Amino acid sequence: MGRTIPSYRVALEEEIKAWKGFQDALRAPDREIFENMLDQCRLYASAGSMAVRPKIIEVMFMTVLFAHHKMLKELSSIVQKILEEKTALNNELQEDENSENTSLQP
Repeated sequence: MGRTIPSYRVALEEEIKAWKGFQDALRAPDREIFENMLDQCRLYASAGSMAVRPKIIEVMFMTVLFAHHKMLKELSSIVQKILEEKTALNNELQEDENSENTSLQP
C-alpha cells in the first residue's frame, strides 16, 4: 500500500508542534502572542487546505500574513474614521469661534 498524505489540519498541528521549542523559549507575554499567531493558522485552516503547497510552513506564513493584513486594514479604517471625526469637530469649533468673533464686533 502507498503512503497516505496527512490532511492539512493534521500536518498543521505537526508543524505547530515542531515550533514548540521556540514557543517555550519565549517570555510569557510573547508566548501568548505567538500562540495567538498560531491560532490564526488554525482559524484559516479550511483556506489553507485548498492551497496546494508541499511545505505546510508556506501556508502558515501566508495565513499569518493574511491575518495581519486584515487587522491592519481594520485598524486603518478605524484611524481614518477617528481622523474624519476630529476634522469635523475642529471645523465646528472653528465655525463657532468665527461666529462668536463676528457677533462681538461693533
